[in-house]
Amino acid sequence: MPSAVLSVEQDEAHIAAWAAGQARPDYSVRTSPWTARLATTTIAGKSWCRVRVVELPLSEYVRWEAAAYIQSAVLGEQIRVLVRTDQVASLTEDFWLFDAAEDQPYAITMLYDEVGRPVTISW
Repeated sequence: MPSAVLSVEQDEAHIAAWAAGQARPDYSVRTSPWTARLATTTIAGKSWCRVRVVELPLSEYVRWEAAAYIQSAVLGEQIRVLVRTDQVASLTEDFWLFDAAEDQPYAITMLYDEVGRPVTISW
């Protein structure tokens, strides 16, 4: 199963600015290929579903990430947040379910570091 290492180092300055009260960068269909793809494929009838497993208290990165969920939801992504508890302690990976722009639907799993930043994806 292939996997990829993600880099979120470019987000560090954005997170610090956001924590200081500044707005998040503009990730719109005009400025972000990801949001453009999300909007285009949703309009075409494809679905995007994500389950984000988090631990309390939320890290600064997870709080920053969650602030973008409103925009993703407006574009059609279905996002569910699950707080890891003793009852669901065995859940260690997030997953996304995709049928957008593919012949066959598929899923990917996401692995995060100790503060909730993504480090790998597998599909």
